[in-house]
Amino acid sequence: MAPGPAISNSDDPAALLRRNIPESERNAGEQQYARGADLHDLAVLEDCSKLEGAARFAVQFLAAQSHGMVVRMPPVKYRMWYAMKHVEHLTQVRFKFVDQTSLREISWVESQRRVQQGRQWTFTVSVEVVGPAGAVAGDVVDTVDPAVFTRATAQELAILLVSLDALGMSKFWPLLTNLLKVLIENPAVVTSRLPELAQLQPQGLLNATDWEAVFMMQMSRAMQSVAGQQAEGSPAHKGYFGNALNMARQVVRLWPDRPLTHVTALDCSMSLEVWDLALTLARNMYRLGDERQYDYASALGRYKAAYALARGGDKQPTFRLGELRALAAEAPRARLKRWGMHRLLKRDTSSEKELTEMVLPVWKDSPDSQQVPVMTPQMFRPVDMSKPLPPGAFVNPAIYGPPPTGRTSGASSSASTSGTAATGDGAAPPAVTFTPKVDEEGQRLCDGCGMCFLSYKRCGACKQPCYCSVECQRAHWAAGHKRECKLLVEAARAAAGASG
Repeated sequence: MAPGPAISNSDDPAALLRRNIPESERNAGEQQYARGADLHDLAVLEDCSKLEGAARFAVQFLAAQSHGMVVRMPPVKYRMWYAMKHVEHLTQVRFKFVDQTSLREISWVESQRRVQQGRQWTFTVSVEVVGPAGAVAGDVVDTVDPAVFTRATAQELAILLVSLDALGMSKFWPLLTNLLKVLIENPAVVTSRLPELAQLQPQGLLNATDWEAVFMMQMSRAMQSVAGQQAEGSPAHKGYFGNALNMARQVVRLWPDRPLTHVTALDCSMSLEVWDLALTLARNMYRLGDERQYDYASALGRYKAAYALARGGDKQPTFRLGELRALAAEAPRARLKRWGMHRLLKRDTSSEKELTEMVLPVWKDSPDSQQVPVMTPQMFRPVDMSKPLPPGAFVNPAIYGPPPTGRTSGASSSASTSGTAATGDGAAPPAVTFTPKVDEEGQRLCDGCGMCFLSYKRCGACKQPCYCSVECQRAHWAAGHKRECKLLVEAARAAAGASG
């Protein structure tokens, strides 16, 4: 069957860019993003039932990502799974599409038809090992002969690189780990085939150097995903992030003039708390963004640089207040609002903004020459709101609110309260209200990342915040909703009791 049109919505940056900024008025960064969006839309129109179509999808998808395109998940995710059926002999697994009602396997053609109709919820995706008898998903890599990868065609290798995204997106961590192990131990499987990859259709999108950078980029991002599943601070956690950082720095070397190539290396260095490297990468990013008129990179780089500076990126016990102020003041880019990228920036800089909101108010009356102590990990520990805080302690006002009267320092809940709470057993909780995140038009946003989506899931306890994903719910819970949720539940019960 013929594939349907690309899926988009009114909040998609690419759609807003095309609608709100004429081509003649776009700066260099917007032109580059538009080019990536065009490649993305061409990719999701490919028929991945055939090897040739799946390979074209892979080439165009990877080229779109190299332009900084934000991937639209619904159309891309399923085509990744469809394409992977051509490399089952490499991954040793196949994706199965199972009807939710009958529990019978359906064809990829039927699953694609349901996706086009917006009925993807009617089937689920599972994974099945297709390796030697007795193999299971966790150890299939031990049965893989590296020679199998050596015999792979260039088309299959292109699809294999996309499958790294598919496995991470699907959270099949053991399988992704196994595939990474094979590629780490045998990098020549890809690097020796760069000229062949550059000849893939459509030609001219990625040359041999681009393919090397794409390989490193896909490997680094996949390792970063796997690292996030390890216990923080464990050898495995540090090892995966270390490998991801090394490969990400190779991407920067291969694409030195592309500001967004710094993002993965920057995220890895921040996860490893290598603040001097993070500060260097962030400064390079926003300077390149300024030179290339890439507003998103300019803003993101400044927010990241502010964070790294405050965490000790200059390798000094203090940093100059004026530099932090300048970074925070110069970071916003009003032009990003014209095509919706400000929402993505808000999501990607939440921690960085919170830190500047913690520091700058404390030193608001100090001159730019003031030397401020770097932020240490102890300053980010959870706050015990039942006890007075030590003088000069930093408390995030975005989470805890302003310090209550009579406290040395500290804060209240992020939910607003009214009235005076009684003390002692049986005391009524204060009245609490939740303020949801909305955009300037009043449209509801995810309370975790601040992005706009077509549908949301609510908090199961208080029923107030809305989330686009489990990851956002967990992040919001850790950021302060854990305490807020209890207050909201207690307030709802008190209100129900009073009305009853």
